[in-house]
Amino acid sequence: MTVSSGYHKSLFFTVLAVLAMTVAGCAHKDLIMPEPNAPMGPPLTIEYIWDRQEQFRPEGMANLFFPVDADNGRYWRFDCADIGSVTYLPIGCYNVISFNNDTEHVRFSELEAFSTITLSAYPIDISDASGEGLPVSGQPIYSQPDRVWVATSDNLNVTGIGEETIKLYPRRVTREYHVEVTDIENMASVASCYVALSDLAESYVPAEDMTAGRAVTMISQMSALDSSTMWGTVVNFGLCNDVGQTRLSLYMWLADGTRKVYSFEVFEQIMSAPDPMNVVIKVKGPSLPVVTPGGGDSGNGGGGGFDVGVDDWDNVDIEL
Repeated sequence: MTVSSGYHKSLFFTVLAVLAMTVAGCAHKDLIMPEPNAPMGPPLTIEYIWDRQEQFRPEGMANLFFPVDADNGRYWRFDCADIGSVTYLPIGCYNVISFNNDTEHVRFSELEAFSTITLSAYPIDISDASGEGLPVSGQPIYSQPDRVWVATSDNLNVTGIGEETIKLYPRRVTREYHVEVTDIENMASVASCYVALSDLAESYVPAEDMTAGRAVTMISQMSALDSSTMWGTVVNFGLCNDVGQTRLSLYMWLADGTRKVYSFEVFEQIMSAPDPMNVVIKVKGPSLPVVTPGGGDSGNGGGGGFDVGVDDWDNVDIEL
């Protein structure tokens, strides 16, 4: 992969809102090069140290170098492969943030400083004809972010004395909440099913290693594992700060057009999970009626999307 360099004022990103299928983007601003007489340092090797337990790894990484003594929001950006590369910087002191450069469903903002860079999910509009939206959560619906790996380092000195190496330790900052719904009776009656998790964080701030933004709900489609079990995964930045709750809601369209919502409180399962980055949430599924297709719209447009429609939902709150 070719290494590129220059000061950037904004990142290119693509908005591909899951389920809503809305695409948008923003353009690069012109590169701003240093003064002609700016003293460049010797070759700087970027080396990534990956966790051996990491099952996935991106193909490329972006590295933003913010001069510590500058407050103009400018930074050097270098893109390279996941094994690292060699680049050049003017002599000086830098704060560094590195992240995978293949994301489509992550919005980068607050790029004026190393300390404020924020990664966010995208909102999507899923509402019925009255604009009431989905029942139960009462929160804005957001698409899942892509998997994101981040490494940070502060006060990196490029001295200009011989070749130098910077070691960065990328870690996955997006969490994966795997939802397993077991013991569903008459699962053949289900035409389509989605899971929604409430009170998730809208954003993540790498410099502080903290979630940020408001509490949102994220959605994922469920798939059948067997005749009575469904499985789905919600990629997210973690729980919103100080929420103290998380509701799991199953939105089921039955084959006769009936629509049901089954809700569970799962905060304790998430908080007590052995691995907070890979959480398995298990709930016992409902007893569904035996229904056959016909007599109404199944509510999923033939199974291809998440259309709320105008029909009433049958809400069932289940205690674990």
